[in-house]
Amino acid sequence: MAVTYHDYNCGHPWYYLLGGAVQSPKAILAEAERRDFKGYREEEIRAADRKSEPQRSEALRELKEQALHDIRSDLVSYRKAARQLSVLRREVEENDNPSKCLSVHTSLSLKYCHLLHHLSHRVWIDELLAYQNDLFA
Repeated sequence: MAVTYHDYNCGHPWYYLLGGAVQSPKAILAEAERRDFKGYREEEIRAADRKSEPQRSEALRELKEQALHDIRSDLVSYRKAARQLSVLRREVEENDNPSKCLSVHTSLSLKYCHLLHHLSHRVWIDELLAYQNDLFA
């Protein structure tokens, strides 16, 4: 089950505005593994899986490399946004609770969603690569 805080999940800016915890990359990966979520590249991955060998494996490996590149890139942005949120929360504790969503809340929620998609792609592609069609034909 997805993490929620005040009825908002990690993919919503209000989750962070209201004080929801920043999820670790391991927690996001665990969420991707738990869900039957294929991500926004579902059709592209399905098309690669329908190819005959060796094109299938090659296409899936290429998609996996793209997903890994996207994960690395988004992790940098996610960590940066998490640090910004930490600084903001320390400042807000000294003053008052924020009353509106700021760009850091939106950035963190978007990067969480990006990571969830890319990690879901990677998990699914790994499953597909573990199954060799030519052995079961």
